[in-house]
Amino acid sequence: MVEAAVASWTNPAALAYDPDQPLPDLRSIFRAALADGSVHWVKKGTSPATLRAVVTRNGGDTLGPDW
Repeated sequence: MVEAAVASWTNPAALAYDPDQPLPDLRSIFRAALADGSVHWVKKGTSPATLRAVVTRNGGDTLGPDW
């Protein structure tokens, strides 16, 4: 789960992800809850490549140094 600039946390369907489209507008700093139970603070300057690697379903992607 992440917080978007325009989506509400009560409506997770409002923040759709499509790997072929630009990333949604995210808040300047937000918490991301991951499937392994960990929570990370993510800054606005995190690269799109790193954000895309984080949301890859099967994992195995290399996360950038900005993670």
